[in-house]
Amino acid sequence: MKRKGLRPVISEKSIQSKITERLRFDGWFVIRMTSVYPAGVPDLLIVRDGLALFIEVKRPGGKVSPVQEVVHLQFRRRGIPVLVVTSLTELQSQLENL
Repeated sequence: MKRKGLRPVISEKSIQSKITERLRFDGWFVIRMTSVYPAGVPDLLIVRDGLALFIEVKRPGGKVSPVQEVVHLQFRRRGIPVLVVTSLTELQSQLENL
């Protein structure tokens, strides 16, 4: 989608698809969380080698909602990492730092 005079806007769905494809290629078990889960639950649950974590995908400039902040905090307090990313490159960097 293009906006007049500005760069094309990349959708969260497009970013999420690229991330999901790469994670599966790298051996992660990926579950796309859908709208049947309560509001605020991150977009993806990924598991590999005894590690499970959630990923919230945002488009560049996108922000986590107040409900998402509360839910993410609940997971983190229970020892489950929640990463918020805007690109595959950002995700790869964050995964390296776990």
